[in-house]
Amino acid sequence: MQTLKVKKTGKSIQRCIEIPDAYLDKELEITIRPISTKKNYRDDINAIYLRYPDSKPFQEIVDPSQWEREIRREW
Repeated sequence: MQTLKVKKTGKSIQRCIEIPDAYLDKELEITIRPISTKKNYRDDINAIYLRYPDSKPFQEIVDPSQWEREIRREW
């Protein structure tokens, strides 16, 4: 991901961004970078199930609550 940095005074960017009065006469550094998009894990999971149709990864879990507690203890 590329990050762009620009140095401008507060007065010069006040029309675009709300700048506190205390920063109007100071040089400010502005960082611009794209917002990360959410990953759609559902598509990845579906692709795995299609690739391995006979796989049953959760069949050995008898008590899901107990399994979850055990997993959390590992952290």
